[in-house]
Amino acid sequence: MKNIFKLFAILFLSFLLACSEEPPTNINNESLSKKPVPPGPPAPLVLLENANQIVGCFGSLTVWTYGSGTYAKSWEKSGNYPLAAIGDVDSDGNDELVAVFVYETGNGRNKVTHTVIQIFENGDINPSRTSADFNEGGVNAFTYMRLGDANNAGAVEIMLTHMNFLSVHKDDGSATTILWKSEDLSAVDPFSIDAGDVDNDGQNEIIYAELGGQRFGVYEYLGNNNWGDKVYSETIPCGLDRAFVADVDEDGVNEVVGGGCASKLFVWEQINGNYVISFQSADLGGYTQGVAAGDFDDDGINEIAVGTAFTNDKVYVFKFNGTTYSIVFEESINGSVNDMFAGDSDNDGIDEIVIATDENLFVYDYNGTTYSQTYSSPGGFSHVVVK
Repeated sequence: MKNIFKLFAILFLSFLLACSEEPPTNINNESLSKKPVPPGPPAPLVLLENANQIVGCFGSLTVWTYGSGTYAKSWEKSGNYPLAAIGDVDSDGNDELVAVFVYETGNGRNKVTHTVIQIFENGDINPSRTSADFNEGGVNAFTYMRLGDANNAGAVEIMLTHMNFLSVHKDDGSATTILWKSEDLSAVDPFSIDAGDVDNDGQNEIIYAELGGQRFGVYEYLGNNNWGDKVYSETIPCGLDRAFVADVDEDGVNEVVGGGCASKLFVWEQINGNYVISFQSADLGGYTQGVAAGDFDDDGINEIAVGTAFTNDKVYVFKFNGTTYSIVFEESINGSVNDMFAGDSDNDGIDEIVIATDENLFVYDYNGTTYSQTYSSPGGFSHVVVK
């Protein structure tokens, strides 16, 4: 019995001691009762007048702006955005941001993938307008986007490659509509697109790379928003990922530069109506799916930048020496190169090399002696452009 009373006494004393402890301080009470601060409203898009910016995609949409000696992310939009570009697509004198947006509705067997073009104006948080649904496949169905004067009307059109076709779109400030859709190209896997005077006749053509066809194709503009009379280039040993138009040998006429799974840089010239390979580099050790041409060293002659992927991840710069093209710079890079663009990203009047890898976004600049990496932004990117 004594032991029972002793046990009750111990329990009672423990209860009194617990009750006598000081309560938490006011600071602790306040911290416990604080509610999470909701995030502020999204920032509006700022598109600079008379200045270039970088836009990159990998799921979300990101814009970088140069200022105070460096680049900074100036706008981001979450969502499934595989492709984007900046340009005056509605001919109003101001640039717009153009993006391919992919989303899904429904569940299970009823799930449907939707693909649309969204147009963002300066100051927008959400798109000003959205095109009709293409409904042409999943996120990787559209493989490349370029803006350019495809129909020689002096305005900017939106050009897209899909795994099965090419398409040209026009935005008039109120709606974005399709002007032209090619025949079925699913057998050759079109992978990039560009507009330029590839045959040097004074008129722009549409050029596209064939991953499956191991060549590029050229469509002549026939008038009334129609393209045809297609011709092909000399083939390469493996799939062609990229093919773009530029004068890279200082002869005043355009060549085509490209690369792909052959792990080489290729240059084509038009000779007697045929597009023949005039140069191919040695094996660069990885897929050359990043290719861009620009005047990086400000000498009035375009150089060719090449990025490799999957193995031996590097960036190279080739320069024409009067006879052939030689490597004037090479450097290992973090991540496989997915895309590359030449443009004046820091608005100094000289082109930079902007690179999207699966690890980072990089900017390379010529410093008067050699090329160096001047900016790096973490996170993988699949597509990049400068405007």
